Amino acid sequence: SSLGAVDAFTATWAMGKTTQAYFESGQALNSIALRQVFKQARKAGELIYSYNETCNRRAAADPILHRSKP
Repeated sequence: SSLGAVDAFTATWAMGKTTQAYFESGQALNSIALRQVFKQARKAGELIYSYNETCNRRAAADPILHRSKP
């Protein structure tokens, strides 16, 4: 389902960003900071997913942008 795809994308995005922040901090972030990073990254992931979904819909609706490669 579409909702499942959004959740899967945003959770994966947020986990990646949280892991990145943890290692970039020298493994110094505590659980509270990690939760905050995850929460913010999840919101960013939702925006990224929404933007890409909009672009894909526009491309699919435009026959010039959405044509088969020869």
